[in-house]
Amino acid sequence: MLRKTLAAVTFAAALTLAGCATTTPTIEPKAPAAPPVVEVQGAPTAREVALGVLRDLDHSFNGVPDKVIDDVSESICDAFDAGASFAQVVLVVTGSGLSGEQAGLLVGYAVAVDCPEWASIAD
Repeated sequence: MLRKTLAAVTFAAALTLAGCATTTPTIEPKAPAAPPVVEVQGAPTAREVALGVLRDLDHSFNGVPDKVIDDVSESICDAFDAGASFAQVVLVVTGSGLSGEQAGLLVGYAVAVDCPEWASIAD
């Protein structure tokens, strides 16, 4: 019983003191919390993603080492840099025994990964 009485008195005193305050307390808004930093370890690079897409689109590239594809890609970009047209590059690549579709995929890979500045050449 004593606890209830003390609690009631404390509550009444708090209400009374709150009513006697001459200033209105202000509540400052809290600054929004910074979003959490998410670190993704082991995320694939753009080159790895492009290789995966190339191999998904044509499974005959699955047995070709990454280094070979990257060397061909760099050669394709060098040809564009030297002034070759899209048709000329595809003709050279198909002359090496690849189909037109495979040549187009390789040229697309090269442009996406190694020389995006030539993206408009296929238009």
